[in-house]
This record gives sequence, structure tokens and C-alpha cells, in this order.
Amino acid sequence: MKLGSTSQRHQKPFNLEADLFWPIAFAFFLSLTMLLVAFIYLIKAQPELPILYTFDSTRGPLMKKWWLLLLPAITLLFNSINLVLMIELKNRLEHLLLSLFVKANLLITSIMFIALLRIIYITW
Repeated sequence: MKLGSTSQRHQKPFNLEADLFWPIAFAFFLSLTMLLVAFIYLIKAQPELPILYTFDSTRGPLMKKWWLLLLPAITLLFNSINLVLMIELKNRLEHLLLSLFVKANLLITSIMFIALLRIIYITW
């Protein structure tokens, strides 16, 4: 028996694919779903949409319907940058920080998805 073999057996090596794959995959799935929903809705959408609509100010500016693609584009860009950062930083950061990073990414993507659905609901 080698010296130190028992300590290596008890340590779980960090594996990005096994530990954090599903939140990253779900965030990309939401982003691609957003893109698909936005493209499908653009066919039926009015020429101008209240992209910046809030409940405080119902008289928000109307924008061209093509601006609806901004939300999926932002989330895809955000998810891609975060994936590259995760791959680069997986050996430098602790597992807890990487987990929080991935879950924050998923939360932001979910909020953008809900915002897109809300705009579609308002203008349906």
C-alpha cells in the first residue's frame, strides 16, 4: 500500500461536466427556447411592441418588433461567456463559487425568459 493512497481515495475530484452540467444545459435550453419563441412570435406580432413596458409606467415607448430578439440574443451571449469563464476558471475557483456562478446564470436566464413571455402575453 502506498503512502497517501487512502487520502486520494476519499477526495472527490471536481468535474465540471458531472457536477454543473445540468444547470448550464438548462440555461442554454432556455436561451434557445427563447430564440425559437421570439422568431415564431415575430410572424404574428404587431409592428411595434412595448419592450420596455413596466407596471409603474404603462406608457412606455414602443419599439420595432425586431427588438424582441434582443432578449434571446443577450441570454445566448451571456450563457456563452459564462460557459467559457467556467471552463477557464474551474481549476482556480472553489466548487461552491462555481456552483453559485452557474446558478446565478440560470436565474438570470430564467428572468429573461419570463420577461419575454410577459411581453408576448401583454401584446397577444
